[in-house]
Amino acid sequence: MVVNLSAFEFNKLKNKVSDILSVNLEYKFKIYESDEICVSLSEDKVKIGGKEKTDFSRALMLLAFEIKKGNNEFEIKEKRHFDTLGFSVDLSRNGVVKVDFMKKIIDFMALMGFNVLKLYMEDVFDLPGYPHFGYRRGKYSESELKEIDDYAYSSGIEVIPSVQTLGHLSQYLRYCEASGFSENTDVLLCGEEKTYEFIEAIVKRMRECFRTKHLVINCDEARGVGVKKIMKEKKYTSPYDISIKHLERTIEICNKYGFRPCVHGDLFYGYLGNGYYDFSFNPDKKEIEKIPDCDIIYWDYYHKEYEDYDTLLKGHRALGNNTLFLGGIWIWAGQLPNAEFTFDTMLPAMECCIDNNVKDVWAATFGDDGNETNIAFALPQLAIFSEYCFKGKACTKEWIEEISNFVFGIDMRALYAMSSYHSPFVDKYEKPDYIFPDYMGKKLLYTDILYNMTGRYDFSEILPKHINTLDTLKNSQYDEKWEPYFNYAKLIFEITIEKMQLIPMVKEAYTNKDKDVLKEIHLKIPGLISKYEKLLLLHEKQWKGTYKAFGWEELNVRYSGTIGRLYYLERVLEDYLNGKLSIIEELEFDFIEETKDVYTLGKNVAIYSNLKATGI
Repeated sequence: MVVNLSAFEFNKLKNKVSDILSVNLEYKFKIYESDEICVSLSEDKVKIGGKEKTDFSRALMLLAFEIKKGNNEFEIKEKRHFDTLGFSVDLSRNGVVKVDFMKKIIDFMALMGFNVLKLYMEDVFDLPGYPHFGYRRGKYSESELKEIDDYAYSSGIEVIPSVQTLGHLSQYLRYCEASGFSENTDVLLCGEEKTYEFIEAIVKRMRECFRTKHLVINCDEARGVGVKKIMKEKKYTSPYDISIKHLERTIEICNKYGFRPCVHGDLFYGYLGNGYYDFSFNPDKKEIEKIPDCDIIYWDYYHKEYEDYDTLLKGHRALGNNTLFLGGIWIWAGQLPNAEFTFDTMLPAMECCIDNNVKDVWAATFGDDGNETNIAFALPQLAIFSEYCFKGKACTKEWIEEISNFVFGIDMRALYAMSSYHSPFVDKYEKPDYIFPDYMGKKLLYTDILYNMTGRYDFSEILPKHINTLDTLKNSQYDEKWEPYFNYAKLIFEITIEKMQLIPMVKEAYTNKDKDVLKEIHLKIPGLISKYEKLLLLHEKQWKGTYKAFGWEELNVRYSGTIGRLYYLERVLEDYLNGKLSIIEELEFDFIEETKDVYTLGKNVAIYSNLKATGI
């Protein structure tokens, strides 16, 4: 997108940057077109060059950055190492971002030089003819999607919709309305004409709402493809061949509406290799030749070694199509971000993308299991992607932290400290190509003190980290706009610290029949309840400022259930201490878990349903 900025447009852009960054930008400007981003200041005169609108936004940000540092004579030149620098926002895991907040995200993206916004939407848009699609999920109307697209376009950002055309549709497929074209509770029925009528309705809707020529159709993590066909015909048909035929039909529909489709790489890796992160991937050329014309996304937010990314990237390119890279900003592991792991994984990923001349690099957020971490916590981490895009391999972690601090008003070290919430964050446990993180913070926040679903009693390794983090957060410097988020984070650590002390304490005191200690615990419960009630209200206010109301009820229930169990604990302890109960049944069991057991049965990912109770 070659830009021809009018004086009016540039002044509007300049004033917006000035307002966001609180820096006076009243200078004499000369604007020119350039393949590089150029900005210089000399004798109160500024020259700015660029090609895209976001080039000029970034140039103004760099100008403000230098002025804020007190520099009045400088020249900066940058070039894009990635043609498209994108940010993918998950809108499907319980939280649909309000249009006004999406505009704030777009403003910050423009400042950093991003030129693509990907909206990941499973069922959160209005789909004529399918009334249960997005029903009571906060779905966007046609006018809302157009408003987002228009606003982004005015900032020089292309909005690319991301829809599901095979799997990840459980929120919709649960309705009888979809029974005629569902393979199972999550996947569409390949080969069924009703499926392609449904897909065409989706693609047509995207064409009506967005300018872009690109459409991400995903097809990732689709499990159980072809089972109905095999059962019906009583003969085996390759799920890969079924998926390829489905993809061909879907791409035909995309082409009909002027879209270039983009598919996730695990659709091919899963069938042609040994799992998605197969380092010895060597598919049969005949199978590769079956892949239709589409872009392929290599998504990876897990590995910490350059060599791993290099191997897997080359494996994707062996599929013969254009390869995009989708990295991750870790905000899907509970209530707080894991910026430390974002840096550990994305720095080698960015180095690899630059060395391999990857032209399309996007950052993704996800909201697995309830969208508990506010997307605001992801924004400062965008600097990892933007600064590698514009600085290349000259980029340093220190520079990323400095520019992020300036633009977003938060010390990245505070986000690193919050990462201790997830400690111990274990990778490469049993499976060498994947991770099994522990997510201990989320387990602690929700676990019942009587049952203790964390999988351990020994918190000696974790407790000091939480105490140190709380101290760090209390002494962190940040802009006023971050205060509600920090109050929320500090309260979370206050709660986890107290629970790490109470959980082993109550079991030991009960076992030793030490009623004096149990009385102490009983007296602490009202204070802990008060903290949870305050946390609920802080999170609710945070949610309402960012997301539509739909989805909050899930988190409301989680908090309320945890609070209700604390009231129950208070009553049980009181009855036991008063002699009304001879035993506390929940504390009669022997705790048999070992560390290795923490990682089994899917509990490693701290899904709320695995934490709330012992059954159901």
